[in-house]
Formats: sequence, structure tokens, C-alpha cells
Amino acid sequence: MGIHVSLSIAAWAAWMPGVSTEEEWAHWAQGTQSNPQDEVPPSSYLPLRMRRRLSAFNKSTLLSVYKLDTELEHVRSVFASRHGDLHTAVALFEQLANHDKPSPVNFTRSVFNNSQGLFSIATHNHHPGTAVSGGRSSLWYALLEAAIQLQSSEEIYTLVNISDEPLPAMYQPYDKENTPRYSLSLLLSRDVEGLLLQGFAEPDSREPHDSEPLPLFFLRWLLLEQDTLEYYDGRLRWEWNRLSS
Repeated sequence: MGIHVSLSIAAWAAWMPGVSTEEEWAHWAQGTQSNPQDEVPPSSYLPLRMRRRLSAFNKSTLLSVYKLDTELEHVRSVFASRHGDLHTAVALFEQLANHDKPSPVNFTRSVFNNSQGLFSIATHNHHPGTAVSGGRSSLWYALLEAAIQLQSSEEIYTLVNISDEPLPAMYQPYDKENTPRYSLSLLLSRDVEGLLLQGFAEPDSREPHDSEPLPLFFLRWLLLEQDTLEYYDGRLRWEWNRLSS
């Protein structure tokens, strides 16, 4: 028995080091964009008092969301990540291991839905929000959650954000996807015309894709305007089809 989902993408925005303009994203999708060194994204668009709370992970997440350039206070939201703010979590663990007093800032940042809380504060958004993590297929489960929200409420839009960053050194040997810093935001619509997609998932134990994180694999597929995307995560085979735009 499979999973079926349909959704419409009204807008998208993303951030990666060295990739910001439409031309740069087009080059990246075609594999001709060079990979710059990792960098901390800017946060000058946020109040100074808020910037002090943010980790690099939070900054890339919020920058991607703000690039949607829409009325963010009026949308439901789903924030997803495979690893979360792991650098902050590791720093907290090291403090505990050394019997140091844990940093309250690090503790706050290490909570998985911290970015969602910061988004709510920054945009004065009081709508329901969900935080999702589902391994290498975290994006798929976030899209499924968003589609359910759109079908079960009267809201027109739901925001989906997924973000990750290079893993701490101790975890690098286990990262087969060579995760870069990235953040992808999708504004999903129930009634407004957009890029209509239909997804399907069924059990399949074939070896997973490890070439790059799924959100980047998905974004490359969108930018190249291909009809069908197929992805294996080790448990399921996911298939997405472009129906219209």
C-alpha cells in the first residue's frame, strides 16, 4: 500500500554559500557552479536584539524564508531538518561532559524546533507550526505534513522550510551525502495556481541515493524542469511527477 500526495508550489526560495541569483541557481542546477567555502549568512534584515540569539543554522534558515518575500505572518509552517543544529548540540554535550555549567543560549538553540520559534517571533506569526525530522527523507515527510495541513484547514498557504549544514568534525566520516550549508523554503498553496506536483511512495529496500542531500536533489530537479523524479531512501521509493506550471 502506497502513499499518495498532491501539492502546488506557489513560490520557492533557497540559500547556499555563493548561490543567490537566478543565474547562479541555474548554473548550480546544471553542475557548473563552483562550490565556495562555507560561510555564515547575513542577518541584517532582523532586529539587532534577535541576531544575538541566532546560530549560523538559524541564520540560513530565516534568510531562506525571508527570500520568499511574502506575508509570512499569515501562513502555517512546517520546519524540517535531517540533523538540526548539531553544532550547537555538540557544544552543549561537550559542556556537560566537562562538568561545565551549560550555556542557556546553547540549550535554547539545541531544541529541534528552535528555528520555528524564532520564525514565529520575527514575523509575528501565531499560526500552527510543526517541526519534522525523517532521516534522509525529511523533505518528503515535511511535504506530506504540509499537504495534510492544507487539506484539513481553511488556510490557503503552508510554508515548508528544510535546512541543514556541514556536520561537526566527529560526524563527518559518517556523512555519505557530504552535507553543505543550505536552506530551502517552499510556499505550498491549496487554491492558488502554481507548479502542481503529484507524489507517490511505496516500500522498496534498494540502496539509497547518497550523491547529495534530498532537498538539493529535489531543487535541482525543479530547476531543470524534468517531468519525473525518483528517489530511494533505503525503505521507500518516492516518485514525484510535474503535472503543470
